[in-house]
Formats: sequence, structure tokens, C-alpha cells
Amino acid sequence: GSAEASGKQVLFAGPAVTVQICSSTNGSVLQISDLATPILVTVQANRSAAPEARCVYWDSSLQAWSDSGLEEIEPYIPDGPLTCATTHLTTFAALIFPSALDQLECMNIKIVLELADLTWAVADRTIMLWV
Repeated sequence: GSAEASGKQVLFAGPAVTVQICSSTNGSVLQISDLATPILVTVQANRSAAPEARCVYWDSSLQAWSDSGLEEIEPYIPDGPLTCATTHLTTFAALIFPSALDQLECMNIKIVLELADLTWAVADRTIMLWV
């Protein structure tokens, strides 16, 4: 699946996991944050298929995925999960943030050429750099 983080399209490297503690008296979800000792959260991600996956959490105040305050725990296990240390509880996931170059590689250059007048690109004394 895919989602957005800070306005950028991202891909899930595995299913999200919600970690919460409920009150034993009324069953309401307790808000846990600023723990003195971080806890480890493990999310499933095929690290060999998505080595660039990062651990993120759902920031309900921003309504976006964030990696702020999370620390990825080693060791890196190619086919294993992604483990991160956190001081709060929420929903966690492993996300892949495609680079701009990856996104450009997916574009059909013919469509780009049809949409824009690129006659300057073939004129004398024109230098084009393709990265």
C-alpha cells in the first residue's frame, strides 16, 4: 500500500502495528509518552527487498507519518523486521520514501515532451544534463 508523509508519496514496507495500553478500570486507551526508558517496537519489513525502509509513527497532531524521535536498532537482518526505540506509544510502520530520481524514472518521457515545448533543448549551444 501507499500513503503520504509530509506531502510526499511513500510505500508501506510491511503492515502497521498499533501499540497501546488500556486502563484496567474502564478500558480507555492511556496516552503514553516521554518514557524514561525507551521501549523497542518491531515492525515487519522485508529488509532485503526494501533496505531503505524507515521506522515511522503516526503523529495524530500533524495527521502525518513521522520518524522524529525514533531510533533504528541494529543489527540489520536482511530478511528480518525493523526494530526501533521509542518513548511513546502509537501506530508504527516501516515506510519507504522513494527518491525524486526514482519517481522520475517512472515517468513516461514522451508525455513530458508532449506537454512542454522543449525546442530549446535541441537548439545550438544547449547543454542538457541527465542525472
